[in-house]
Amino acid sequence: RTGLILDIKYKDETDKLAAASSKLLMTYPYNEPVFYTKFTEMVPSFTPINVTDFVEDHPADLSVYGLDQPSYVLTIADESNTYVVRYGNKTPDGKKVYCMMDGKNYVFTQMASKIEAFEEIDPYVMCERYAHLIDIQLVSEIKVTGFGKTYDLVVDRENNQFIINGKEVSENSFRTAYRYIVGTGLSSDSGAPTGGEPEITIVFYFLDGTQYTANYYPYDDRNYSIDRNGENSNFLVLKKTMTDLFKQLETSAQG
Repeated sequence: RTGLILDIKYKDETDKLAAASSKLLMTYPYNEPVFYTKFTEMVPSFTPINVTDFVEDHPADLSVYGLDQPSYVLTIADESNTYVVRYGNKTPDGKKVYCMMDGKNYVFTQMASKIEAFEEIDPYVMCERYAHLIDIQLVSEIKVTGFGKTYDLVVDRENNQFIINGKEVSENSFRTAYRYIVGTGLSSDSGAPTGGEPEITIVFYFLDGTQYTANYYPYDDRNYSIDRNGENSNFLVLKKTMTDLFKQLETSAQG
C-alpha cells in the first residue's frame, strides 16, 4: 500500500475525543478511540521481531531485497525508544520477508506471516465507533441544536448542579442525556459530508476554554453524515439515533 495505513497512540491529557476508559486513540485514518482488546489481539501479529536468518551485513544494494522502497514500515515508540522495521520483498520461496531495522546495518528475514498481517489490517474494525466519546469531567457545557429546538446542558460544579435550558434537573436525568449524546454510534464509514446547512449541531465547551463542534448533514433517507471540527471523516450516523437523542433530551429537560 502507499502512504500511512494506521497510527495508534496512548491517549494523554490533551486528548479530549476519548472516554476515560479508553486507553488508546487512533489518529489515522480515523480520529477515534480504539478497542483495547482489538489492539492487543493485533500486536502479536507484528511483535516480537524474530529473526529467522541473517542475510547480508552492510548491503550495497537495498533494491535486491526490495528495501529501497519498502512495502511496509512498522514504527513502535515508547517514552525513551523508537523502533523502525522496514519490510521488503518476500524470499524466492515466499515463506519469509526481507527486513531491516533503522540503526542496524544488516538485512534479515522474518516469517512472511508478519507482512501478511499488515495486509489484513482494517482500521475501522478497531474503532470504538462513537461520534463524540468525550469525558464529562472535561466539559462545562454542551449545546445541542436541531429540529427547531435547542438544549443547553450546563454542569455547575461550584454549586453541584446539573442544568438543562436554565432549569436544575436531577443528576440522573442529566447524566442519562449526556450518555445519549456521547453514546451516538457511527453506522458506517461510507459516507461524505454533503455540505449546506447542518440539520443538527452539537457543541462541547471544555473547561480549558476550547470547544468541539459536530455538525450533522442529511445524507440519505436513513443517515446523517457528520463533520467533526471541520474534519471530513466519511462517517454516517443513523437518523433514528438522533431522533431518539432528542426524545431523551426532552425527557431529561423535564427533570
